[in-house]
Amino acid sequence: MVRKSGAGLNSREVWAVVPAAGRGVRMGGALPKQHIDLCGKSMLHHTLSRLCEMPFITGVVAGLAESDPWWKNNPFEHPKFHGEFWGGERRQDTVREGILFLTGAIGVHSREYVLVHDAARPCITQEDVLKVIMAAMKHEGGAVLGSRMKDTIKSSTADGVISGTLDRNSCWRAYTPQVFNAANLLDALDAALDNSVMVTDEAMAMEYVGRSPIMVQGSDMNIKVTEEADLRLAEAFLDGSDRP
Repeated sequence: MVRKSGAGLNSREVWAVVPAAGRGVRMGGALPKQHIDLCGKSMLHHTLSRLCEMPFITGVVAGLAESDPWWKNNPFEHPKFHGEFWGGERRQDTVREGILFLTGAIGVHSREYVLVHDAARPCITQEDVLKVIMAAMKHEGGAVLGSRMKDTIKSSTADGVISGTLDRNSCWRAYTPQVFNAANLLDALDAALDNSVMVTDEAMAMEYVGRSPIMVQGSDMNIKVTEEADLRLAEAFLDGSDRP
């Protein structure tokens, strides 16, 4: 059923899937990065909380590793959080399981929208999420939040020798959220699975089946925490954004 969203848009439902089954090995240490403490609560909790507080998101689910003891000891609770599901070996497997969880256990219709957001991007803003949702509802191939490249971009050989200079005007850094019709994204992920194709984000799966998502300019503050320096930056942002 078409509903009136909190943002004043005539829109279908938007359900957020947060894949968080990975180990976050680039951060080092035994604790997966999504469970690292940020300003008093885990990075995953920050991300889930920010999404749940957005009026234009219908509900949120999280994909966890079945053997994840940190989640079991510190679960997340919110009226718009509809539970966790067990993720797969790869991100694409976890997102696929998330869509099946929504359309199966939760009863979400496949014509609704799925918003996929990294657990390691806790600094996402309502403004950016609204922009990418609006773009996805207007563009059949879906939409991806990102940022145009500002630096000169070089291509190189495997040993680092420059092989060319790319046109930065056509290059983007792809972020999340990435928003798609649920049925379309599931079809794309199924095709990748059936043909043993590895994709690094949802847009790549859509590209694989011939669809062309649109890029949407977002804030550079929507950082993905992968290293210690990223953690300090995220802490500074969250500390400031939580103040009155």
